[in-house]
Amino acid sequence: MFKYRRVRYFSEPGPENIGEVVKAVIERVGLKDINTVIVAITSGRTGLRFAKALKGKADLIVVSQ
Repeated sequence: MFKYRRVRYFSEPGPENIGEVVKAVIERVGLKDINTVIVAITSGRTGLRFAKALKGKADLIVVSQ
């Protein structure tokens, strides 16, 4: 079976991209073939944002540096 997936690129790295990343992850989880998301963080804000967005949709593993 072959599936097409979208790839998203950001022109610059940084926390201003987190909102778009969260949207992309929610969209991907919505396909129902992923039930766990792993997020690497440098601050608790990002982990909290993902936790709120994924509540009831997927399990979340947060890894800090």
